[in-house]
Amino acid sequence: MADKPIKKVMKKAAKKVIDKAPSRLKEEMKEEAMDHAVERIEDRVQSNAKTTATHISRVKEENAEKAHHRAEKVKENLQEVLLSAREKLKKVKEAGNEFQEKMASGNETNNRIKSTRDIKGVRDIKSSTELKSSRDIPSATSIKTLGS
Repeated sequence: MADKPIKKVMKKAAKKVIDKAPSRLKEEMKEEAMDHAVERIEDRVQSNAKTTATHISRVKEENAEKAHHRAEKVKENLQEVLLSAREKLKKVKEAGNEFQEKMASGNETNNRIKSTRDIKGVRDIKSSTELKSSRDIPSATSIKTLGS
């Protein structure tokens, strides 16, 4: 708080000195003031640039660490998903092989269960006219021999 009144007094004194000074000194004072102001501005800009650069580099490192950590998590999750998919595909393959084996063994006639179509009906029974008679039995002369 004490700095403000001193600054005000110094500014008033500087204005009075500038007003009373000859014009050639006024020019020199203005040039020096400009040079001093430019230096202060350059210092402030450089200081701000340095703090911004350090902040950016710190944030960059933090983000790199976070990204690496997240990449590791994603990698682990992906590995788990791939392993579970592999296990499921293995189970599906085994089930498919078992199904194929059952289908192959089901094609055999001796393991086949008869359905209603396989049961003979009344139409399938031969009548007396369809029975072979003595005329239908081949004779000894109609039997082929080995040499003929």
